[in-house]
Amino acid sequence: MALDRPKLPRWLRASCVVFIVAGLFAQPALAANRPPTISGKPASWVYVGQNYAFKPSARDPEGKRLTFSIVNKPAWATFSKTTGKLEGKSPGVGLWNGIKISVSDGTNTVTLPSFAIRVVSRSNVAPTISGTPPKTATVGVAYEF
Repeated sequence: MALDRPKLPRWLRASCVVFIVAGLFAQPALAANRPPTISGKPASWVYVGQNYAFKPSARDPEGKRLTFSIVNKPAWATFSKTTGKLEGKSPGVGLWNGIKISVSDGTNTVTLPSFAIRVVSRSNVAPTISGTPPKTATVGVAYEF
């Protein structure tokens, strides 16, 4: 007794072949690239001539290399595209607004909230005098201390 092949409708046979062949070449879905994270709270003020430094913390979930950028960098400061560090000494008082530091993994970019740096002068402090004055003075001779 011979077994007969089941007879399937033509449209069903074609669908089965396409499904089987497509399944052979199917690729697993790649995970979506997640954006890096950036955090930190920059100082809002510094004295004239005092070093200002801020370096945000950043990381990428997939471990990709990160690149930093800045908008509205004060002219007196330097910025590292590798570390995100902003530093420098202002030669005078002033206010630098709208500073934004961003980090990118090559696909996604995230930015810290905008911040400002106010450079202020030190308040006027009275001078101090120190030393030990002589205990005696001579009549007719100018006294100096």
